[in-house]
Amino acid sequence: MAKKPQVDVRKLKDEVAEHLKKTRWEKAAEVLEQLVAVEPRDMAQRLKLGDTYRRLDRPDTAIGAYQHAAKFFADEGQLIKAIGAVKMILDVDPRNADAQKQLAEMNDRRLGKVSLAPAGLKRPAAARPPRSLEEEAQAAAGSAAQIELPPEGDEPLELDDGMPPARAPPRAAVRTVPPPPPRAAAKPFPQKREIELELDPELPPEEPEQLP
Repeated sequence: MAKKPQVDVRKLKDEVAEHLKKTRWEKAAEVLEQLVAVEPRDMAQRLKLGDTYRRLDRPDTAIGAYQHAAKFFADEGQLIKAIGAVKMILDVDPRNADAQKQLAEMNDRRLGKVSLAPAGLKRPAAARPPRSLEEEAQAAAGSAAQIELPPEGDEPLELDDGMPPARAPPRAAVRTVPPPPPRAAAKPFPQKREIELELDPELPPEEPEQLP
């Protein structure tokens, strides 16, 4: 059994780069077809193939290459790249219904939206419309009529709800502090009296004592 010839992937990628650089779109598309056949999981070359077919004005073939890449990315869980490939389809054909549907589904998956509630979870009940004042008064009167009050003079009504009676919290002891004794009234200080000295003019003035 003859062995398949070995394909030089690096050489093919270099040829693609050379053809794209010189805008040889037909040659680039031929080499890219060989390259994606050898490496089917290389989506970078698949996207280049779609771009090349757009240059050649072959929109259907370009959309096929983009669709292949979008499906591969979506299956691998790479939603951002899948959305980018679908947007390339819409660039070629903005009215493509399949691409529009895929884009909406991928956006919902990326945002984590779920159309149905998970099993075992109840949906929230619809909000009850507000009752009128008359209905509120009737409801209050009906609830009050269901309670039988004991006649006057009997012991107060006790409701038995099966729970032990609540004990009142212990009251903190209060210490009475005697009031402070009244302060004694301050006694007024005696007023100072001015004393006038009268000098006798007949007495001679005293001479200062001389020291020996």
